[in-house]
Amino acid sequence: MAYALLFLGIDNFFSLLISNVLHLVAPFMLILGSILAFTGRRLIKLLVFFAGGLLGGAMAYFLALDIFGETWALIISIVGFVGIGLLCVAFIPIVFGISIGFLAYHAAGVFFENVLICIIVGVVAFVIGILLYNHVLSIITAIVGGSLILQGLVSLGIPTYTSIIVTFLLIIAGVVFQFRQLSK
Repeated sequence: MAYALLFLGIDNFFSLLISNVLHLVAPFMLILGSILAFTGRRLIKLLVFFAGGLLGGAMAYFLALDIFGETWALIISIVGFVGIGLLCVAFIPIVFGISIGFLAYHAAGVFFENVLICIIVGVVAFVIGILLYNHVLSIITAIVGGSLILQGLVSLGIPTYTSIIVTFLLIIAGVVFQFRQLSK
């Protein structure tokens, strides 16, 4: 390794090291990108359920431990896991709507000086975000999955134009697949 560092120079050594790491990571990028592109909406909901459930279960356990003892604290933590996990999944549309409304409010501030108009734009975007969050989440996860697929293909040495075409087709297929799942 020291010989390679002296022979190649520090810049070439790190670029060679990074390129080897990308070759190792590329298959995982392709797999994760495909999963996100085709089932990203469900995966996001599952991850939110587990993240909220873990936090809720841990909080319930530690709050109940001193009051009820070990056995009841474990039972209460399981109930907290399921309850808070489901609550977090139920609040995804509201959080999404708030995010879209916040962005629309600030974007409207660029075009309008009247704060009332900005608030109206934000509220309308909030409502639209809540109503269309499944569709928008499907599109976003397909695009994020496609970007991982693109990076994985380019890392494997596939020409950029070919990678972009394949990625674009997989994004479209992922969006169509997720939209068909919504209509069922």
